[in-house]
Amino acid sequence: MSQAHIPQPWESAAERNGYPMPIIDEKKARQFAADRVYSLEKKAIHTAEAEKIVTKHANRKKTANRKKR
Repeated sequence: MSQAHIPQPWESAAERNGYPMPIIDEKKARQFAADRVYSLEKKAIHTAEAEKIVTKHANRKKTANRKKR
């Protein structure tokens, strides 16, 4: 197998040596997952939940509401 095809051996059909084709198309699967994840950010509930998380975890002020460790 040529050095160029070592990271993606299925691209060299003549030299596959029995290597199976990919089960999924990585680019399409990544795009599908990214679309679903980023669509959540557009919803109002995401903004409210994100604000709660930032208030709880990113606020550096000492507050009485935080639990002592």
